[in-house]
Amino acid sequence: GVENIMNILLLIYILKINSKINDKKDIKDIENIRNIRLERTIRDLDIFNEKFKELKPNNKLPSREFLEWFIGNFEGGGKFIIAKRGDIKICITQSFKDKQEQPEVLELIKNTLCMGAINKESNKSQTYSWDVYKKRDIYLLCLLLNGNLVIPTRYLKFVIFLSKLNESLLKNNEDIIFIQNKLKLPSLEDGWLSGFTDAVGCFTALKNTSTYRLKYILAQKGNINKYVLDYILELFNSLNKGSKVGSVVVNNLSNDVFEMHILGLKNIIIFDYFNKYKLLSKKRNSYEKFKDVTMCILNKDHLNEKK
Repeated sequence: GVENIMNILLLIYILKINSKINDKKDIKDIENIRNIRLERTIRDLDIFNEKFKELKPNNKLPSREFLEWFIGNFEGGGKFIIAKRGDIKICITQSFKDKQEQPEVLELIKNTLCMGAINKESNKSQTYSWDVYKKRDIYLLCLLLNGNLVIPTRYLKFVIFLSKLNESLLKNNEDIIFIQNKLKLPSLEDGWLSGFTDAVGCFTALKNTSTYRLKYILAQKGNINKYVLDYILELFNSLNKGSKVGSVVVNNLSNDVFEMHILGLKNIIIFDYFNKYKLLSKKRNSYEKFKDVTMCILNKDHLNEKK
């Protein structure tokens, strides 16, 4: 099944990255998580919630829907950083073409999670980052992500990062975090896909003479991660009585990048999900326009010049 295929790919990925890791402890930690369980259960956020209330008693606890969105968004655009001198941080970066745009989503994340700082990477670049340096905040985020990730390569990087955090905790006689040997499967019953789409998805409606080309796209790098796109597509296929609504294809420019495409009017299948689990970035504006165009074509309003 999917789980066996994923574990074979995971082993191949481990063999590839072992040569890039110098710390024998990191290698051992990674090799210990070969047999990962895939779960369809809802995310357990209780440990994070309890620790958040303990460490930030004066702050409002983030909602489940936001936390699920955040996990998806982080898996699409977040990073675990380990500096050569051993310092660690967690960050999410966001780039803009328009110099007037501001990192509203990063501000939302900072204010909702009550942690981190927003930094502009350079005066020339319109790239901002939400950076978390404080150990207690990194500890909280690791509690949130542990056992709740979907993307295999993100999980492996988390294992290495958690090893570094635990090393620091042990030196100070603090409680460590034991890695949960599991990955979640995507669902249409939580906000993960919304956050993931905010990070790596797009909605396009291109007009070619008298026709429109409608497409919802999700992209992901690496064979090991491809099954996630396959699974998401199957979720939408199941809403369409098992009939295919799209495909997973290799990117034209890179053999190691895969894209899930849902095409044409079949995109109406995604609207119930995104209407319920809202996009939080400016991508929501693209989605609303995309939905309007799709419904316009479905109702044949585009053939009526008055409309």
